[in-house]
Amino acid sequence: MNMHTSPIPPVKIERPRGPFTPKEIDKLPAGKYRQAPALWVKVVVAASGKRKTQWLYRYTYVQPDGVRIEAAPVIGLWPAMTIAAATAEVERLAALRDGGVLPSNKAAPATPKGSIPTFRAMALEWYDLRKLTCGNAKHAAQIWSTLETYAMPWIGDKLVTEITSDDVAALLNRNGLWFSKNETMDRTRSRIKMIFDHARIRKFVTDNPATVDVLPLPKAANVQAVTNHPALPWDRMGAFMRDLRARPGTSARAMEWLIRSSARSNAVTGARWQEIDRKEMIWTVPASRMKATVQKKEPFRFPITRQMLSILDHQEKRRHPLEPKSKEDFIFPSETSGNQMTSDALSRLLTRMGIAPDDAVPHGFRSTFGTWADAAGLDDYLIERALQHSPKGIRKVYRRSDMLEPRRALMQRYSDALDAEAAKATPDA
Repeated sequence: MNMHTSPIPPVKIERPRGPFTPKEIDKLPAGKYRQAPALWVKVVVAASGKRKTQWLYRYTYVQPDGVRIEAAPVIGLWPAMTIAAATAEVERLAALRDGGVLPSNKAAPATPKGSIPTFRAMALEWYDLRKLTCGNAKHAAQIWSTLETYAMPWIGDKLVTEITSDDVAALLNRNGLWFSKNETMDRTRSRIKMIFDHARIRKFVTDNPATVDVLPLPKAANVQAVTNHPALPWDRMGAFMRDLRARPGTSARAMEWLIRSSARSNAVTGARWQEIDRKEMIWTVPASRMKATVQKKEPFRFPITRQMLSILDHQEKRRHPLEPKSKEDFIFPSETSGNQMTSDALSRLLTRMGIAPDDAVPHGFRSTFGTWADAAGLDDYLIERALQHSPKGIRKVYRRSDMLEPRRALMQRYSDALDAEAAKATPDA
């Protein structure tokens, strides 16, 4: 009788795989499980049988110096954070990561009661609240980036009670930055001020070293130089428009829309079909995509000219048939991803058209419009409203109309003038 027996093969236990339903999450054994790309579930079961279920954001990031970072910080607890909320948080953190802001592998150390936090700890606490009110993840990333670049290397490790107005002034004017990059540095000052305002609320400090009145620096309004964006002169617009109208592609139509509306790039690249009122011939841009005024952002109504209506008709024919009237139904979607077109796409178009960045940038076409309107002897206030500038001083009190109909006549006149110049231009102009 053959006494040799074959070894019993190990039993392979199948690991549960997501996506899981809420009931399935509650039944998962201890371990880590993939719920969705970058979103994992971690279940910890104590000896007493008590369960703790956490959401993890698992990501990889390659730093500019080539160092590869892999991490999986905890972003919330189940079931307090639902599946939908965890998914949305991962998407937000991924956008921040793409902007260079990485979530910490551990929370900022809590400040024991009675102890004084460092500026970095106070900033992290403030930022956790501030980012909730940001319009988008890119803006949130920019906020932290300015602090990390211009403030943290000099005051990040100092206790908030040790930081003086001289310290703040020194970092703001390092290498003359207060004068050479005043807008950026004043924005940094404003964020430092808000962090100290938060520290005052928490009763760690009584004074704010970043207020304008205590800083030994000239006020921003007195040093900010007006930066003129490179713009095509009017005598080159005819040939440019002739070339632009002959070019296929969404970026060319977006550029033409930008020029004929005198809107900013962000308003145009994010334009959606639900913002269009064909009956009233109005394009309404929500406040979130308008440049902030001194007090607040406000939605803005752009009149639609006949030429702009033709652009809409053209884009309507190319509209994606599977996503009618969806939330992200862009008028000028990216030709590669179908998502929102980037402002860089407009800049690249100019390069392909032989326009160097020193000669013109997309924002510069607003200046071209302003120069044409000035030369035509048009009303200054009307021009300012057409450029979406907010009224100031006494005009703000007494002239509250957005002057839609006068602007409609003005923008139609401008579109007609552009067409007239294009008709006069020779193909080789």
